[in-house]
Amino acid sequence: MFSIGEWIFYPVFGAGLIINIEEKKICGDEKKYYIIKFINGINMMIPVFSNEAYRLRKAISKDECVGIYNILKSEPEGLPSRWVDRYKSYKNCIYDGDIKKLAKMLRDIGNLSQSKKLSKSEIKIFFSILELVSGEICAVLNKDIEMIKKEIIRIIKFDDKVNS
Repeated sequence: MFSIGEWIFYPVFGAGLIINIEEKKICGDEKKYYIIKFINGINMMIPVFSNEAYRLRKAISKDECVGIYNILKSEPEGLPSRWVDRYKSYKNCIYDGDIKKLAKMLRDIGNLSQSKKLSKSEIKIFFSILELVSGEICAVLNKDIEMIKKEIIRIIKFDDKVNS
């Protein structure tokens, strides 16, 4: 169980702060709920003992942030050549919520952007993943999210000029 004031990560939504744990009666059922405020401003209630609550994970540590930056700086791995295969890979990664896998995706899409024009869908997915990774780093390091996004884009050499 998580505590009030603890940073968590919820796949697809990203980093959030548990601002309260409340008992609520909804549809005649009384349950405990995590009240979570996400980096993007969304507030959400998730039942403490539910399948969705099991998808929550503790946010990474400051030390683990160093590891994420090392992944971003590491040698890219190949992405599938077909768009449909890359799309499946991206969606699975986002749904899984593993920040190391998300960082690898950012790195690899950045590498791909240097050699080919990305589709609008691929660019949108890139920025969704960037939001998830930078949001968690921002929460952990207490830094400005826009600064972290720019830093990640610089590290992975994402070529937005190719995509203009």
